[in-house]
Amino acid sequence: MENGIQVKNGKELRCGYTTGTCAAAAAAAAAQMLLTQRDVQEIKVLLPRGEELFLPVERISYENGRVSCGIVKFSGDDPDVTDGITIFAEVSREENEGIRLLGGKGVGIVTAPGLQIPPG
Repeated sequence: MENGIQVKNGKELRCGYTTGTCAAAAAAAAAQMLLTQRDVQEIKVLLPRGEELFLPVERISYENGRVSCGIVKFSGDDPDVTDGITIFAEVSREENEGIRLLGGKGVGIVTAPGLQIPPG
């Protein structure tokens, strides 16, 4: 690493974004569209280091009070099996107060103690 930039074989590496960042961006975009009933073409995500990332929103769908959309994962120059896949989120209103987050197909759920978050 040189001056905070990753370099390999004298070449600056392109930075990508994580699967979690894609999921958060898709959820934020879908929630915004559900509330405004207007398409969002690009969503801003604030990264932990304070950087802003603007991601294009793909495959928007409105159906029965739900909005779903996706963000295409870009791994940069870090080889990653998830590079190029679309990470989707769906947001809908419910009668109950509060917010409920559910992981969809392919999302892992903690089932045993030992990680930073509790099971469930």
